[in-house]
Amino acid sequence: MGNEKSPGITISLAETRDDVAAVKSLFQEYAAFLGVDLCFQDFDREMETFPAFYKCLLFGRVGDAGAGAVGLKDRGEGVCEMKRLYVRPDFHGKGLGRQLAVALINEARRRGYARMVLDTLPRLDAAIALYRNLGFVDTQKYYDNPEEGVLYMALDLTDGR
Repeated sequence: MGNEKSPGITISLAETRDDVAAVKSLFQEYAAFLGVDLCFQDFDREMETFPAFYKCLLFGRVGDAGAGAVGLKDRGEGVCEMKRLYVRPDFHGKGLGRQLAVALINEARRRGYARMVLDTLPRLDAAIALYRNLGFVDTQKYYDNPEEGVLYMALDLTDGR
């Protein structure tokens, strides 16, 4: 995976204890940033058993600073889910979110997934624009999310292989 296009930005699988702990911290920041009670996703249990919930975690750095992360969740039958794409505010505008998303899509393809899904809140305009730019399209609801207006999106991973 290594350095993905932008100078000073590194995307890697979070495999060391320190990297996994940094990603966990980023996911906790993400939950606070959303300002939404994630109990419907069993977020507390997810954090207690971290990283068991995920097939893989990607960790983004700008220089030596932990700047962003994203997780891949298996949903069965060739479908995976992009979870908790988050970039710290100090690192917005550097392309890190895009690089994390593209790296996760590539990792999902490498692992043999045929489809990636995600959900996002309607107020996250930059994220929605990114997902659409990457080829995600609106799809049917694939789990119960009590938040109003949640967008469900999907990407065919067999395209472009």
